Amino acid sequence: MAVTLSADQKSHLALLLSQEHTVIGEFCRLGAQYLRKGVTPKVFNNAAAKLGVESSKVENAVHALIFLLLESIRTHTTITAFKETVLMLGFSEDTSELMSEFYSNSSDELQHYVQDMKVKVQQYHDLEWRFDIMADKRSIHNIAAPVITIGLHYYEDTSEKNVNMNNSSKRVLLQTDPNTLLFITEKLEEALQEVRSHNFRWLMKLDK
Repeated sequence: MAVTLSADQKSHLALLLSQEHTVIGEFCRLGAQYLRKGVTPKVFNNAAAKLGVESSKVENAVHALIFLLLESIRTHTTITAFKETVLMLGFSEDTSELMSEFYSNSSDELQHYVQDMKVKVQQYHDLEWRFDIMADKRSIHNIAAPVITIGLHYYEDTSEKNVNMNNSSKRVLLQTDPNTLLFITEKLEEALQEVRSHNFRWLMKLDK
C-alpha cells in the first residue's frame, strides 16, 4: 500500500531530491534521533548551514520524512511498496534503495513508536454504587444532602491477553451529588449518539 503525502509534505521532501547519499543518510538518522529523544534547534541550524538553506526547511524536511516512515509502518507498507513510493516522489533509484534499506532496518523501532502513539483507553469491568444521606443536626435549613458513592472497576491494559488475566482490574472510588451525576449521564449519552453518527464512522475508517 503506497502512502499518500500532502502537497506541502512533497514540497518539503523536495529539499532532499538533489542531495548526495551521505546527506540523505544523515537526514534518515536525524529523523530517527528526533523520534528517540527529540532534536534541538541547534542541530537543525547546523544542518541548514551545511546545505545553505533556512533552518525551517531542514526541520520541515525531517518532519515530512518522519511522516513518510511512520505512515508506511502504520499501513503495513512493504519494502517494495515503500521504494515505489519514494521513486514516485522523484528520488533516484540509488537514493530509493538507500531509504528503503533504512526503512527495513528501522522497522522494529518505528513500529514500537507507532504503538506508543496510540491512545490507551481503560476498559470498563464492573461498577458498584451506594446512596447515602448526609444529615446535618445543627441546621434545620440543610437537613439532608444526598451523596452517591461509586466504585468503578476497570482494566488499565486493554489487550486481550491482559484483560483475560485474573486480578488485572483496578478500582477507583468516586463521590458526587445527584445533579452532577445527572449532568455527567447526559454528556455520556450525547457522546454515544455522536459515536453512532455518520461522520464519526467515516473518521474511524480513515484511522484504520
